[in-house]
Amino acid sequence: MPLPSRFSDRAASLALVLLSCALTACVSDPLPTYGVVIETSTQREAGVSTRFGIVSVGAEQDRGEVRVTAFYGDGPATERGLIEPVGDRLCRIKVPFPTPWCELSSVLPVPGERLTLAGYSPENELWFREVPLAEVPRAKGILFAPPQDLPVEWLLPGTGLFRWEVDRWRLVGLLVAELELGGATWLLAHGPVELSRAVTADHQRNVPEDRPYRQDVRPR
Repeated sequence: MPLPSRFSDRAASLALVLLSCALTACVSDPLPTYGVVIETSTQREAGVSTRFGIVSVGAEQDRGEVRVTAFYGDGPATERGLIEPVGDRLCRIKVPFPTPWCELSSVLPVPGERLTLAGYSPENELWFREVPLAEVPRAKGILFAPPQDLPVEWLLPGTGLFRWEVDRWRLVGLLVAELELGGATWLLAHGPVELSRAVTADHQRNVPEDRPYRQDVRPR
């Protein structure tokens, strides 16, 4: 889903790029394992755990039961979860156990900025690549070229884009689709505008709190 127009002039865009460069220049912490692997009945997808729950794009399934693998310092843990839509091509997954989570970024990305794309291989090994955002005529949204050294099957729907911001990693976007434009292949991602729906979903539906769906697990 294309993002709305971000800035009214090139000066504002340049200022944001400079701000991002300043924030990323002092990165010292390795990227933690905020990503998760989601297994539906037919395919493997990705998601990211945030303080508002696990978010994904629901490429194949946006309702019902899925299997979720989260990653910790001592290894992965897999449990069933419930996925539900909270916006256009945005879903949230409830699981009955706590997962390492990250904050959402509210800073809109701009062409030329470099973000970190991070996910898991088929063997559940963490990988990450720095990707520069592109500006493609007649196309809007977060666009970037697929990393050339990365197997295409590792680019799962819902793979996270991160930025080192205010002394921590924050989630900027989720991989949505592959596009063919101008004779080239691009990857399209949701951004902070779409991800903000995960924050407002419960307020819009007047749900007071998230409750684990398993009776043997207490709310945290």
